[in-house]
Amino acid sequence: MPGPAQFLLQTPILLRRAASVDSLHCINYDSVENGWMNNTARERGIKVLQQMLGSEAAEQTRETWRALSPDFERYVIEFLSGEIWSRPGLERRVKSLVTIAALTAFGRPQGLELNIRMALRNGASREDITETLLQIAPYVGFPACWEGLSIAARVFAAEPNASPNESQDGNQT
Repeated sequence: MPGPAQFLLQTPILLRRAASVDSLHCINYDSVENGWMNNTARERGIKVLQQMLGSEAAEQTRETWRALSPDFERYVIEFLSGEIWSRPGLERRVKSLVTIAALTAFGRPQGLELNIRMALRNGASREDITETLLQIAPYVGFPACWEGLSIAARVFAAEPNASPNESQDGNQT
């Protein structure tokens, strides 16, 4: 049975062979030879990140990611922001609350802080965020909930006037 390392070595080969799944609003892996994603996903990802953080904070965040690794910034913008966050089906407010729950469960404080800030702009209230964290306490542990609540309190204090953004189509973004 192949191990994880062998799978990772074969992943580029598998991606080149994968069929396009654009009709499902997913990644078109047929474009691997021309770069991981196309410019449309990148442009969409930049726009979504700007809507969720504000233009200045989005650029500062992208600069931080690029300083760590230009590839990391590209993956986050093109795949996470340009594909996952751009999918239809769930409102961004709901996506934010689900993301907050997952990041709390996995103990990812940097991602949690960023996503709490984004959630406030995506239409989630402080109460929504607090209740999400309280709801997951028995499932992920009270220490994880406590850490999440502490991070949320710091974000709330730093952004006292944070309010949801209205998108051009009138939906909460």
